[in-house]
Amino acid sequence: MRTNDVLVNGFDNMKTLFQYLYMNEEHYIEVVNAIDVKLKITMNDKGIFYILNTNFPDIPAHPDRDWMDVETCMAIVEQLEEQQEPLMKNTAFKSRWDEIKTITKSTVFMNAEKIRR
Repeated sequence: MRTNDVLVNGFDNMKTLFQYLYMNEEHYIEVVNAIDVKLKITMNDKGIFYILNTNFPDIPAHPDRDWMDVETCMAIVEQLEEQQEPLMKNTAFKSRWDEIKTITKSTVFMNAEKIRR
């Protein structure tokens, strides 16, 4: 079912999340899935997501091209907004999502300025 929340916020949030993961190979997010397993998610330079089950850190992250749909992305953003502390300590960021949005918007802005010159 199509909802106003997805239309108004979902795609902007999805774009921000994808940009954040894409801009640096060291960027990651951690989320808890439906069976209460913490997953560490990264993205390579080709835009492919890599998912690491943190219960088994010795098993390499596996690529997943089809995992991130709009509904999943919105659930991830909700977790990042409500449950996670920012990685950067002693900052004014209210949540991990606030940190991700700020870093992403400022980095994209600086890169867009370089392109315009």
